Order: sequence, then structure tokens, then C-alpha cells
Amino acid sequence: MVFNSITFLVFFVCTLLVHYLLPAKYRWIWVLAASTFFYAFAKPSFLLVPVLVTVMAYFAGLQIEKAESDKKKQTFFNISVVAIVLVLVFFKYTDFFTSAFTDFFNLVSGKQVQNNFLLRIAAPLGISYITFQAIGYLIELKRGDEKAEKHFGHFATYILLFTKIIAGPVERAHHFLPQLKTNRQLTYENFVNGARQMLWGLFKKLVIADRLSIYVNAVYNNYEHHSGFTLLFASVCYTFQIYADFSGYTDMALGLSRMLGYELSPNFSRPLLAKSVTEFWRKWHISLSTWFADYFYNPIAIAKRDWGQWAVIYACFVTFTVLGFWH
Repeated sequence: MVFNSITFLVFFVCTLLVHYLLPAKYRWIWVLAASTFFYAFAKPSFLLVPVLVTVMAYFAGLQIEKAESDKKKQTFFNISVVAIVLVLVFFKYTDFFTSAFTDFFNLVSGKQVQNNFLLRIAAPLGISYITFQAIGYLIELKRGDEKAEKHFGHFATYILLFTKIIAGPVERAHHFLPQLKTNRQLTYENFVNGARQMLWGLFKKLVIADRLSIYVNAVYNNYEHHSGFTLLFASVCYTFQIYADFSGYTDMALGLSRMLGYELSPNFSRPLLAKSVTEFWRKWHISLSTWFADYFYNPIAIAKRDWGQWAVIYACFVTFTVLGFWH
């Protein structure tokens, strides 16, 4: 169920109407139910993995907080994070790695061995974003920067909220969970601003990205018949297509969430106007970039600070390697 479909429009209007007809303290239940339906609509089995990750992260968080020693806390943390990562790797990367290994073996050996390990299982919707949120939450608990969420319903709503599952943002627990504990009232300002942002995202997706894709695909699918200038121009168009598509979905997610009374973290800040590569990364997919900076780059650079400048190089290499596999 994509945001730019009639089906989603009907679904969201119904969700919004019931949401504000319910007493404030019960609205999270309806949002969680709507999010569950959103997953099950694509394929009922898609719901199993997100629920599994949510349950693991919730109970692991309680155990990490209750641990009597740093050693036990580290043990609970390691086991839970490894388990959650294995779920992600199994569903998203098993076919990729087995296919890559088979292709490499065929290239080196000159044989044509078939890959008999293909699972052909579609990755559950939003599995990467769910995994990142769960791991980030556990890291904050281990560091002592966050308290474990005792309310399972609130925690599940945080992890599974349907508006942010297709293209982010990667929401932080300390930013979202407190919003579930307050009476989020429907205000004219929130509704209008949310609707405006949602429509702007829809415009970027349908009018800009989807129109540009027609030209880009026509050129790329017949590149041998086009000149160098045409290929270059198509590549420039592709840049704008990717930005309009991705940021369009993000704007829709932020706008839809605001209409429900929830504020999500910003994800883009005019990255194509950046004056340097560094500034570009700070403005592009902000929630993911800051997530990797906080939980990968900075810890690695600090741990290897005795290496001097090589610590920065090593941290960059590890971080972008993981980012590359994710993409």
C-alpha cells in the first residue's frame, strides 16, 4: 500500500477520523492497529518479522536496564543485537550473498553452477528501519542515556508506526515515545501544515520523480543508441528523480504523522544546494546519517583515537562499508 494510491488515501482518511473520535488515552491503540493492518495488507506473513523484532527489543531492553552488573548488561545487549541483526541479514541478504558467491565461483572456475540456496523470500516491509530503531534504542539503554519503555503497546507503536516505515525517517525513541504519553489534540495548525507537507511530498513524487523516470528509463534502457551528452543529461535528471522520490516519501511521512498529532524527525534539508560533500551528507537522509554517526562512526573513531588520523579513516571505511551493504 503505497502513499500515492487511492487505497492508502481511503485507509488514512478512515484512520484519521477514528483516531480523533477516540479518547486521547486510547488513540495509540488505534494507531497500532492501523499500523498492523498496513503490514498485513501487503502480505499477512510480513507482520511476523516486525513483531518478532519488536518483542525481542522490548524484553531485551527490560533485561538490560535490570542487569545488576555491566557484564550482564553487556551480555544481554550483545545477544539481543546479534539476534536482531541476524533477522535482518537472513531476510534481506541471504539471496544476495549466496548469489554473489555463486557468480564469483562460476567466474573463477569457468563452470556454471546453479545457486541452490536461493530462498526467494521477500524482505518484510521496512525491515531495515525497524531494525535500526530497535538497535538504536538498545544502544541508548546500554549507554544509560535512555530508560527502558515499560509499556509494550507504546513501544510497539514506536517501532511499527506505518507512516515512517516505507522510507523513514529512522526515529529515535527519546523523541517519539514521550509523544504517546501526552494528549495529542487535533489543531488547525497541525492539520493544515501536515496536509500541506503531505501534498508537497506527493507533488515531488508524482509530478517530478515519476515524470523524470520516464525519460531516464528510456535513455538508460537503450543507452547504446544515445550520445554522451544525452547520457549525461539523463544522469543529471536521475539525480533529481532520486531526490524527489525519496524526499517526497519523507515529506508525506512527516505530513501524515503531523496530521495524526505526531512529530517525526526531519530527513532532508536541501542537500542538492550543499557546498561540499560533507555538507551534503549532513543534509541527505539526516536520520540515517546521524544514526550511523552516533552508533558507528563516533564510537569507532573514539575507540581507535590512539591511531591519530588513521582512526578517522578506519571509522569512515567501516561506516561506509556497512552503509554500502545496506543500500
